Amino acid sequence: MHIFEFHTGVHPQQHGNQYITDCPFCEKEKHFFYNAENFMWDCKVCMKSGNPVMFLRMLYEQFDNVTQTSKFISNLRDLPLSCVQECGLKYNPLNGTYLIPTFKHNRLQNIYKVVQTKKQDKTTHEWHDKWIIMASPTMEHTLMNWDETTEDTILIAEGHWDRLAARAIIGSQPITPIAVPGAGVWKDTWCELLSEKNIIFAYDNDNSGRAGYENVILKHIAKSQYKPKSISILRWPEQKDEGYDLNDCYREYGRAAYGRIKDWIQPYTSPENTVVVKTTVDTIPADKTCTTFEDLMSRYEQVYHTTTPMKMGLLLVLSSIYSVRIEGEQIWVRLIGAPSSGKTTIAKCVSGSDQVVVKSTFTGLFSGWKDDAGQDASLIPLIAGKTLIVKDADALLRQPNIEKIFSELRDFYDKDSSTFFKNMVAFDYKNIRSTMILCGTQVLRRSDQSFLGERYLDFELDISERDRECIEERMLQRSMMVAINPSTLPPEMPVVSAAKGFIEHLMQRPNNIQLGLREQTNIRTWARLAATLRTKVDREKFGQREITFEPVIEVPARLIGQLTKLYMCAPVVLGIDRPNELVHQLVAKVVRDIIDYNSPRMKICRVIMNEPHSRDEIVTATEQSMERVNRELQDLIALQLVNGYKQSSTGVGRHVLKFQLIDSLREGLEHIGFA
Repeated sequence: MHIFEFHTGVHPQQHGNQYITDCPFCEKEKHFFYNAENFMWDCKVCMKSGNPVMFLRMLYEQFDNVTQTSKFISNLRDLPLSCVQECGLKYNPLNGTYLIPTFKHNRLQNIYKVVQTKKQDKTTHEWHDKWIIMASPTMEHTLMNWDETTEDTILIAEGHWDRLAARAIIGSQPITPIAVPGAGVWKDTWCELLSEKNIIFAYDNDNSGRAGYENVILKHIAKSQYKPKSISILRWPEQKDEGYDLNDCYREYGRAAYGRIKDWIQPYTSPENTVVVKTTVDTIPADKTCTTFEDLMSRYEQVYHTTTPMKMGLLLVLSSIYSVRIEGEQIWVRLIGAPSSGKTTIAKCVSGSDQVVVKSTFTGLFSGWKDDAGQDASLIPLIAGKTLIVKDADALLRQPNIEKIFSELRDFYDKDSSTFFKNMVAFDYKNIRSTMILCGTQVLRRSDQSFLGERYLDFELDISERDRECIEERMLQRSMMVAINPSTLPPEMPVVSAAKGFIEHLMQRPNNIQLGLREQTNIRTWARLAATLRTKVDREKFGQREITFEPVIEVPARLIGQLTKLYMCAPVVLGIDRPNELVHQLVAKVVRDIIDYNSPRMKICRVIMNEPHSRDEIVTATEQSMERVNRELQDLIALQLVNGYKQSSTGVGRHVLKFQLIDSLREGLEHIGFA
């Protein structure tokens, strides 16, 4: 039977590949034509035409009896009139049936037909009325209904009558009810609707219902790229009859039905190694078997190509996370590297921990938002006692209020912040420990140091060309694996789980680290060296002209506190009682990266470190302009870090001025590992 006869009840006449029947719109006999292959149709009188979907839409629109139909169905199914009426059921006088429309994004997609039949009871042999729902021929099944906007929780009912009952049961609860045409019906494209939603399957209490939702979950959702946030099942109590459904539940309990089914909804447990819900850092459980840094690194290296700077960078981040337990200077870090150098993988690794808050960027720490509750809407309550990781600090530097943001950060680092807004909202933040990791590229190096206030330790993730190739290969393999099998757990999730468990162990560890003479010497020497070489010389017109005043080298008090704390926290992460060579290497690298090995100043310092060089020789060796070399040399002289020597040159009475680092600076650079 074709769709046109199905909804009109008029048997068509065949003429070759064409069928002729009465027009359901203008009622003209034998003037409605349709093609048996593509089902395109037209009426030669009213001139209406189109495809099957357009036929269904025009047919549905021509009937105006929603109210009367809703009253009839409401009485028939013992359901509230409002719940039935909103679904738009109509009576079709052409064949004496009822129409159930289905919509996607408020556009009619299909029509199901409700037909009254007689069914004989197998026990009493009595005949009684039965209402069956039939699908339109040649039309694909559709959901009832696919709303453009849905709540976070979606309840999936079995059949259209249960969809109406679900609406009555849910009432004003923030739940969107939809229905499948039958327990055994599901299309892969419907999984998109479930993406990142909390799903409840409320199928009938029978074998087909139980098999139906298992089929949807394991054969469709598990293989789809669209995963729900969670899956739950409405498990009917054992005392309920076979075939008991949402309609029966509403008949039995009325408005109290939701309170009943809420107690019967249970989380779905999927088979081992089958992923049916979206796995996020928030939902992944902590792997508490990961109790050592070596365990964590072993799992990290199974997933990521790992360089020595990546290992040290992860150690630094974990030390920063742990350091909130200890009084003193805070370990704030700028994690610097090229794209794909490992910044994101380190941030991702620790992002599952409750001790970590991850933001792509932010517009400020403080907020003057005021509501009736009077709660603090700023970022501070979220990050107090935790570590804030900013994944894209480059974007942070592009914020129009960047000076204000860093002013807030400076105050917050010093654990002494107060806010007062025009709407009378005011907060004081005193003695709040919180660390911060800014992840970015070399753009972070170009930021004005007055913004940052010298409160961040620097760590640069260096990678070689070979490292780049290995990282690309790992990413290629991961992308292919996820594409081939969407149900597979993302390979990085076990690492996140391991880090989550490790950090739980880490935060329980005491800090009994004692620093020896070597560590204390390193701290004083390296802090003085870093403070000296990062001191800026103030010049007129944005650093382009004359020096405005004699520069004063920074007293490294804050830096000494930060390096001391790093020396004390890193061994705790490693599970040792005193700093080992890895800790010494980490602190040394941090200091070298604060100094910035590749900065114009350091390029010059490396050239004149052991032997005096002239300006021309420095320009040639550093490949910098004469203007840049002159300005940097003037700064170094103003800081009293360079000595000048006149040496004889070719030609009678000619001399050339050469420059060399002072001995104390040279010795400091040698001590930190600069050759």
